[in-house]
Amino acid sequence: MSNPLRQEIKSADSSANISGTWRIDLVQRGNVKLSTYFIIHADSGKFSGSVIINGAVDLRFRNPHFEGNEAVFGTTWNRDYRLRRDGERLHVTIVYGINNSEQAYATAVPEDETKAPRFIPLPPLAVVPANGLAKTPPMGWNSWNHFGSNVDDALVREAADRLITEVYIFYNKIDVVIY
Repeated sequence: MSNPLRQEIKSADSSANISGTWRIDLVQRGNVKLSTYFIIHADSGKFSGSVIINGAVDLRFRNPHFEGNEAVFGTTWNRDYRLRRDGERLHVTIVYGINNSEQAYATAVPEDETKAPRFIPLPPLAVVPANGLAKTPPMGWNSWNHFGSNVDDALVREAADRLITEVYIFYNKIDVVIY
C-alpha cells in the first residue's frame, strides 16, 4: 500500500525529491558569509539527514516530517527548517525562535564539498628563538577576526546573547571579559 502523503507530494510537483546535498550562502551582519549544507536522504515518504554550518557544526535533523509539500525538521540549536523543492533549487525557511525567520534558496552541490580538506602534514619540529611574542596561544573570541572594523555596541551585545543561547548549551559555563 502506498503512502498517501508521498502521493500528495508527487502530485504537487513531480520533481519534489529533496534527496541530495544542498548549500545556501547567507550574508550575515558584518558582511560575513555563512555557508550551510543540508545532506538529505529521502525515501518512501520519510527523510533524514543533517545540517552542516560553515564546515564546523554537524547537526542531525530532529523530528523530520512532511507538512504538505514541505519537509520540516528542527535541530539542537533551536532552529526549525522548512524546505520545499522549487524547480532545481530548494526554498529554505529558517525559523529562529517565535518571530524571526530568514528565507533563501539552496542549490545542489556534490557531497564532497562538505568534507574537510585533505590532510597536510605538519612541518618538522624546530627550535625557534624566543622573541617575547605569544608565549601562550591566544584564546577566546576575537571580534576583529570575524567582523573587522564593523563592530558596534549592538553587535557585541548580539554576539554575547548568541554565546549564551548557543555555546552555554554545550559547556554550561561562559566567562566574558571585555578589554
